[in-house]
Amino acid sequence: MVTLSEIQTRMRDAILAREEEPLDDILGPTAKRFEIHRRHFISSVSAALEKTFPAVVSLIDRRFFGYVADSFIRSKPPLSPCLSEYGAELPGFLAGFPACANRPYLADVARLEWAIHAAYHAADSSIGHESIFDPSVHHFSSRFPVHQIWNVALGRAEGPVDLSAGPSHLMIHRRGNDVSVEILSETEFRFHRALVECGDIALVAHAASELYPGFDIGATIGRLRKRNVLTQPLALGGDAI
Repeated sequence: MVTLSEIQTRMRDAILAREEEPLDDILGPTAKRFEIHRRHFISSVSAALEKTFPAVVSLIDRRFFGYVADSFIRSKPPLSPCLSEYGAELPGFLAGFPACANRPYLADVARLEWAIHAAYHAADSSIGHESIFDPSVHHFSSRFPVHQIWNVALGRAEGPVDLSAGPSHLMIHRRGNDVSVEILSETEFRFHRALVECGDIALVAHAASELYPGFDIGATIGRLRKRNVLTQPLALGGDAI
């Protein structure tokens, strides 16, 4: 006898794999009914991806995005019923998708959009959060001017974009009900990342002063506090900043 678990597994595989007669042996003729399920499943998940990656959709055209999404969903289907949690693997999928090889910047645009999505949905509380940065903070770097590409794709700036104008270094974080994407210098970006990895401001500040003479550490920390992205005060030279 076929168990319920086996039926559920076969239904899942059939929806993803385009089988002509997926469960005919146990449920009778099913092809027409499964085609309805397939279309609804793929279209629903594709619509969720479109909302998360609007710049990617704009850059490759909605119809082509539908083709990409279909391939992605079938190879890496959602593991949770909450579609807002789905899409983290799309940037990596785009990087290896042959039909997108002529757009080498596309995966990084997708990574930026996922960071924005993750920042928006990040936890409000920092309880149990070990980083000195707010849970919504993400640091992102690309060899392309991805911030410009993203703005042009969304109609917020005019193109064309010089793809050789990179690299770009960004900090993404939530501000109220919105998400801010801020451009950092390479030195400032490296300082932020060192704080994330080390957490010891005195040690990071000393290393930064050795590596980057003239870098204004106090002003950098002041900007972080002004943006309200820190979960704890940073002490420099004995004083909390």
